[in-house]
Amino acid sequence: MRKFNLFIVLLISFNTFSQNVDTLVNNSTFTMNHGCVIGDDGSIYSTDLLGNGSFNGDNIYKTLPDGTTTLFASGISGASGLAIDSSGNLYVSELNFGRVWKILPDGTASIYTSGMGVPAGLAFDSQGNLFVASFQNDLIIKVEPNGNASIFANTPDEPVGIIIDENDNLYVSHESSHVINKITPNGIQTEFVNIPNTKFQYLTFFGDDILVTGSIDHKIYHITSDGTYTVFAGSGVQGNMDGDINLASFDNPTGIGISPDGLTLYIVELNRIRTIDNLNLSIDNSKKELFKIFPNPINENYVQINFDNTFDGVFKLFSVTGQELIKIELSNETNLKLDFANLSSGIFFYKLQGFKDNNTYTGKLIKQ
Repeated sequence: MRKFNLFIVLLISFNTFSQNVDTLVNNSTFTMNHGCVIGDDGSIYSTDLLGNGSFNGDNIYKTLPDGTTTLFASGISGASGLAIDSSGNLYVSELNFGRVWKILPDGTASIYTSGMGVPAGLAFDSQGNLFVASFQNDLIIKVEPNGNASIFANTPDEPVGIIIDENDNLYVSHESSHVINKITPNGIQTEFVNIPNTKFQYLTFFGDDILVTGSIDHKIYHITSDGTYTVFAGSGVQGNMDGDINLASFDNPTGIGISPDGLTLYIVELNRIRTIDNLNLSIDNSKKELFKIFPNPINENYVQINFDNTFDGVFKLFSVTGQELIKIELSNETNLKLDFANLSSGIFFYKLQGFKDNNTYTGKLIKQ
C-alpha cells in the first residue's frame, strides 16, 4: 500500500474536530452514482449505473470542484468502474457488454478491450498494464499496452475495486465476502482485511492507508498498513445528513477518491457527491534510510535530498496519475535540490533509480 520500504512513510493525521461531511452535488439526474476517479485538474468523474432500474445507465459525468456537473460521455451500458492513465485518458468499464472504453479528454470514445465478463474496478500499474476486476467471473484480468489480455488472478467473492501501489501490488475489494486481498506482482494473494457485515465497493489510497466504502452499512472505513480498521465516517444510518463525520449519514456509498492536493475526499452515492475536507497529512520519519528529504510537506519553493553517501542514478517526479514531471540524472552527488516554485500544491510520487546498487526507491512528496 503506497509503502515506502526504505525511507519515509507518510501517514494520515485525521483532524476530527474540523472534519465534516458536506454535499457537493445533489442531482436527480444521477440514477445511481457508482464509480469515481479524480483527474489531475481536480475534476470528479462518476458513472451512472442504474438507468431504468436494470443497471443499464450509460452516462459518465464530469463534476468540477465547485459542484458544476456536465455530461462527459454516454452510450456505455452499465458504466461502472473508472481509471485515468498517465496521459489523462479516461477508461470506463461497461458492465453489460464486458468491455472497457477509452475516452480522450475531448470526449471521443472507443472500445479499448472486450471479453472482460462483468467488469467493475479498473487500475493501471507502473508499466501501463490495465487491471480489470471481473465481478461475476471472480477474476482479475490483466490487459497489456499492446492489447493482450490474460487472467492475472482468481479472486473469489465478487471483486469490485482495485488500487495499485508504487511497487505494483494490487489491493482488491470484494463485495460478497467483505474482504480486501493483496496480490503481489507475481500473483501471490493474501487476505489483507476482513470487515464483517458490510459490502465493500471501491477504495482509494491515502498515504500508507486505505479508505473503502461500505455500501449496505453506509460507512467509510479507514484501514492502516497493518490491516487495522476503524470507521472513518458515517453513523451507519442510511440518509443524507451532512455534518460531523461521526454523525453524518450516507446512502449506499460506492465510489471514492482523493483530490490532487490531498485535502478533500469525494464519495459518490445514489444522487449525490459528498465531500470531506481538511484531510491533514503528517510524516513519520522513523523509517528513513539512505537519504533524508526536507522539508516534506513542502512549505517552501524547494525540497532538498541529502544522501548518506555519494549517489549515482536517476531521479524522477510524477503526478498522482503517473505523468512524468521531472527527470534528473545524478552522478556522484551528495545532495539534490529541487525547485518546486512552478508546481501547484498537491501530492507527487518520486522514484530514485540507483546505479550502484541497482535498486529503486519510491516515495511521496507533498506541496502545501
